[in-house]
Amino acid sequence: FDLIWLVNKLDELFCLIIDNSYDVICITETWLSSEIPESVYQMPNFTAFHRDRPDRRGGGVLCYVRSCLNPRVLVPVANDEFELTWVAMRPSRLPRPFGIVIIAVLYCPPWYDAQTRNRLREHLVACIDVFVTFAVPVWIRFSSISMLSMF
Repeated sequence: FDLIWLVNKLDELFCLIIDNSYDVICITETWLSSEIPESVYQMPNFTAFHRDRPDRRGGGVLCYVRSCLNPRVLVPVANDEFELTWVAMRPSRLPRPFGIVIIAVLYCPPWYDAQTRNRLREHLVACIDVFVTFAVPVWIRFSSISMLSMF
């Protein structure tokens, strides 16, 4: 979901989650900041992972994961430049080659220039390389392009 200011849409979001029994919800354009207490956007039975835009208003990403999936934040390669968060979870039923599921939530603003996009691509590749080192199968989805790789 691309919300543009999460706080004024929380009631709608909670209803959507309850009505559809989602386990994972990824949101961009949350507009969250350190001035907004986490208690405002916490949901029962979910763990929230977020990355706010530190230097100005707007942007930000948030990932809600149902707490029973044992989610935890991952930091494969430290970087403060991008609005990106990685979350690992362990659902009770996964195909044999998969031990965990890793989700990346990323907001790429339209004003990123070619150099910034290249740095972002390099950062994503470096993060994926970390996961491949641990023999984690990687599934990448950008818009409508999907790729499953077993490294």
